[in-house]
Amino acid sequence: MNTPPDSLAPPAFPATHWSGVLRATGESSVEAAAALEALCRTYWPSVYAFIRRRGYDGSRAQDLTQGFFTRFLEKEYLNRADQSRGRFRSLLVSSVENYLHNEHARTNTQKRGGGAALVCLDAEAAELGFQESALTEESPAQAFEKRWASVLLEGVFRRLEREFAETGRQDLFDRLQPHLWGDEEALPYTELAAQLGTTEAAVKMAALRLRRRFREILREDIAQTVATPDEIDDEIRHLMDVFSQ
Repeated sequence: MNTPPDSLAPPAFPATHWSGVLRATGESSVEAAAALEALCRTYWPSVYAFIRRRGYDGSRAQDLTQGFFTRFLEKEYLNRADQSRGRFRSLLVSSVENYLHNEHARTNTQKRGGGAALVCLDAEAAELGFQESALTEESPAQAFEKRWASVLLEGVFRRLEREFAETGRQDLFDRLQPHLWGDEEALPYTELAAQLGTTEAAVKMAALRLRRRFREILREDIAQTVATPDEIDDEIRHLMDVFSQ
């Protein structure tokens, strides 16, 4: 994939910023479990890549990653975090560093979680993602950020694809998605128009809407992990920088 589309002017900042993180510390055990699952699904591959880069083998890294997320909530890192500034991504990296520094005797994931089972995670996929960049000379923090960018953008892409599929436009999405990334081998709009039985102008408009919706979803996801609306554009620029490396 090439560099994703640039951002548009920001919409109103959603009232749910940080909610995907902060609801993990709510009173309801059901809500806490759901938040934990969301956290693990989004950030587990990134934390796993970070720990692998610290020199742990795959099996030990899986154990430490799962243990970290349990301790992350148990120790109320989120309650102690300064919610007035900073990004969840940065909080997570510093928390992993502290966890690895302090983790000595606890090696049993079941004990570490107090008997509570975490969500089922795709460790094989996480390891595959790590191996794809294993030959590069990147630091643990760089490994974390590359997996973070990859997983986040993949999630945005899949959500966009589902929206098209649910409205009976899967074929249109499949044909237009190369233009989302500016793929040089993408079919010209004139050829797509002929295949779809429509005009070139209509195809261009559909591609424009595709890119616009992608940017909207990306902003929504980024907004969940920053403290203020002013940080959204900076975080998107950082993500694009990481992704293009």
